[in-house]
Amino acid sequence: MIQFLIKNRIALEHDKVQLIATGILERNAEKSGFKVKKMLACLMGGDAQIASKVAAGKINVVFMFTDH
Repeated sequence: MIQFLIKNRIALEHDKVQLIATGILERNAEKSGFKVKKMLACLMGGDAQIASKVAAGKINVVFMFTDH
């Protein structure tokens, strides 16, 4: 995920883009200098938090990354 973020930094740092991530992925993105809205860890329902935002039309695009 971090490699993707760094490679696409210019587009992702646009003022209309808000990054949302869960758990370890969120922490690693912040350590790489990205501003990220933190959701719960996936095991605690973070994936469901993101899914509910998609269902409500509050998120336009989702990229799913795994940490294994």
